[in-house]
Amino acid sequence: MCRARLRSWEADALKHFGYEIDVVINNAGASLIGAQSLIADASAARTVYEVNFWTPLALSAAVIPTMIALGSGTVVNVTSTIQSVPLPLLGGYYGSSKSALAQATRALRLETSRDTNSGDRSGFRRHRHSAA
Repeated sequence: MCRARLRSWEADALKHFGYEIDVVINNAGASLIGAQSLIADASAARTVYEVNFWTPLALSAAVIPTMIALGSGTVVNVTSTIQSVPLPLLGGYYGSSKSALAQATRALRLETSRDTNSGDRSGFRRHRHSAA
């Protein structure tokens, strides 16, 4: 995903929603049916990773600086239970890309934690509109 396009989408969203971003939900998904041993790293397999892994990370990276500046916000990266249950002909590319996204999301939560010394790993869950 092109960074310039992401910046443009973010700018449009900020303008539309009054220069606030409360939540971003990355729920895109692509799959590929077939034997990994035959598909290998074909362009279709790379597309699964582009959609399921790289694009959510790029979208997150585009909005997190704004969320940090605002002091709140939530990024939700939707993964799948198939990431821990390998399925022949279906789960290889899809499951591994969603597993990679889950791991990257855990690391991202630690990176954006408000207090890395106290063990608080809540990230930016608190919203300006919530009571907490």
